[in-house]
Amino acid sequence: MSSFFSAIANLFRRLFSSPRRPEEGRTQQREPRVQARAQENASRQQDQPRQDLSRDRDAVPAELRQRVYQAVYNMPKQRMHAGQFGSRLRQADPTFSYEKYGFTKLIYLLEAVPDIVALERVNNPGAAPAYYVRPVFDISARLKQAIERYDSEDGWVHVDSVMESLANPATATLPSGAIPNSANGNLEKAQSPFSIRTYGFSNISNFLHSRSDLLEFKADSPAYVRLLRRRTEPAKPKLVASPKRPRSSPPLGSSRQNGRSIVHLSKFAGFSPQVLNQKESE
Repeated sequence: MSSFFSAIANLFRRLFSSPRRPEEGRTQQREPRVQARAQENASRQQDQPRQDLSRDRDAVPAELRQRVYQAVYNMPKQRMHAGQFGSRLRQADPTFSYEKYGFTKLIYLLEAVPDIVALERVNNPGAAPAYYVRPVFDISARLKQAIERYDSEDGWVHVDSVMESLANPATATLPSGAIPNSANGNLEKAQSPFSIRTYGFSNISNFLHSRSDLLEFKADSPAYVRLLRRRTEPAKPKLVASPKRPRSSPPLGSSRQNGRSIVHLSKFAGFSPQVLNQKESE
């Protein structure tokens, strides 16, 4: 009787219990492999550089390029931590925020302008990587080189000539009457192309006006510019002290010298000042 009930129980188990498909076992075995591959692909995407937006300058607004350019130009040293660089951006404009331009991190903003800043990554074991900012070009040196190519008596150069020299400093054609400065030894050195749009400007005059600390424009003809000449103040004449006159010492019998009262010891020795003066003369 018990065997009969056990047989019925086994029958019900077979009817109501769903058989395990062979595919389920395979998918359970594949899940860890798929997750491992997904993690590996994500890590590869993080290590790979992001899309180079410098080729499309319109992807980064001109206003943002000008802000980054000014901050790079005013860097006190050639290498600065990215966090300190972000602080300088906020010091120039307290309302500045990289999120306003669609960036979730400051690093993403700096990576979007590789033609202005060079981003250096330093990996620290057991800690997050550190990023440092370097300028791609020394704008001050490049402007000086472009203007010093032209040897003029007063130093004035037309802005179009400056633009031409910046765009192609090695083979730019000099205007009539201008003589290349032979003392500048880096004329033959080929340099990378230059564009004012990289720094957020569409006009060469506005770009040069942004460097009022380095350049000055001609008052009667604003189309000419030259390197700012530092005004040297004339040296102040040194004051020579007049020689001191020797002070005459009062006679021995006087009661005051240099504003102080003098007590003579002659009276204690039995001699008067007159006698002492007489003996000194003898």
